[in-house]
Amino acid sequence: MRDLLNIGDEFVRIVFLLLGGGLVATAGPTILWYGQPAVKWVDALPFGNGRLGGMVFGGVEKEHIQLNEDTVWNGRKRDRINPEAAKFLPEVRRLLFEGKPLEATKLEDEKLMGIPTRQPPYQPLGDVTLTFAGHENVQDYRRELDLATGIVRVTYRIGNARFTREVFASAPDQAIVMRFSSNEPSRISVRIELSREQDSRIIAVQPDRLVMTGEAIAHTNAWITPNLNPERLAAERAQLEGTGVKFQAALRAQATGGTISVDGNQLSVTKADALTILLVAATKYRGGDPALACERSLSGLTRPFAQLRSAHIADHQALFNRVELNLGLSDNAVESLPTDERLARCAMANPIPICPRSTFNSDATC
Repeated sequence: MRDLLNIGDEFVRIVFLLLGGGLVATAGPTILWYGQPAVKWVDALPFGNGRLGGMVFGGVEKEHIQLNEDTVWNGRKRDRINPEAAKFLPEVRRLLFEGKPLEATKLEDEKLMGIPTRQPPYQPLGDVTLTFAGHENVQDYRRELDLATGIVRVTYRIGNARFTREVFASAPDQAIVMRFSSNEPSRISVRIELSREQDSRIIAVQPDRLVMTGEAIAHTNAWITPNLNPERLAAERAQLEGTGVKFQAALRAQATGGTISVDGNQLSVTKADALTILLVAATKYRGGDPALACERSLSGLTRPFAQLRSAHIADHQALFNRVELNLGLSDNAVESLPTDERLARCAMANPIPICPRSTFNSDATC
C-alpha cells in the first residue's frame, strides 16, 4: 500500500495467517487483528494502492466497505496563491519577533492566506454494502490486515462451514479486489449494493455490473465551520462552489458456481462456491472521460483472482520489504493477543516489547 488514502497513522491494522487445514492464527510484528467487527470508522481496517483505497468494517451479516479515490474534490482547479504574501511576510516576522503574536496573526490572515482562504473539501468516493443470507451464530471471528501483503481478511465459522473474505487494492491492476469463499460449496449468497450519500446515480447493468456516476458537490450544511459570526459565515459560504470533480465507479461480480442476477439497482448472488468483486474508478480531475476509463479498466481485468492476488503481493512486498526494524525483543504470549488488548498494554507503565515494531511496520505501510 503505497499510500493509505486519506487515512492517518492513528488507525491500527490487524493480520492473521491461515495455516494448514484449519483457522490457526499467529501473530507478529506485521500481524494486527481484532476479534470483533468495527463499529466506528476509525476502527475499520484500511487498504490502498496510492490512488484507490478504503476501509473494511468486517460486519458478518452486513459488510460495509467505504471507498476512496484520491481526486474526488469539490470545486474546480484554481490558482490560490496570494500575490501579496511574499511582500507582507517580513512584516509578519517582525511582529512575531517583537512579541506581538495577535497583530502578526491578524496580518497573516489578511495578507498571507490563499485566495480563497478555504480549500474546497475532499470527499469519499462511496460505499459497498454486502448483505449475506443466513450468516447467524458465528464462531471463531477474526478481522485482520496483513501489513506484509496489504490484504484485509475477515474469517469466521458457521457450523462446519468456514468463510473467508479478502480485500485489497492492486497497484498493478489499478482495481479494488474483493474475494468471498467457503470450504463448503454453494455457501455464498449475498446482495451487493454500491451507494453514495449524495450527488450520485447508481444503475445496475446486466448481467453482473453496478455503475455509480456522480459529482463531488460540497453542501453548505456539511462543510461550514460552526458558530461563525455573520461576516465569516458569509465568506465561507461564498467559497463553496456548486460544482466539483465528476467521477464514475464501476463494479463487476464474478461467481464460481451459483447465479448472479440484477435486482433493481443491486446485484444478487445465490449459492456460489466463491465470489470475486472487481471495482474500478476514475474522475475528470486530470482530464478524460471517467466512463470510458472505467470501461477500459474493467475490460482489462481478465486474470483470475489468484493471479491478481499474487501480482498485488509481489508489488506490495517490493516496497514493504525494503526495511525492517528488529529490536531483539519478542514475546509470543503477547503477540498472540488481539491488537486492542496489545494497545491497552502498551499504555501501561511498562509497555510490552511488541509495540515499537508493530507501530513501525504500521507506519511503513502508509
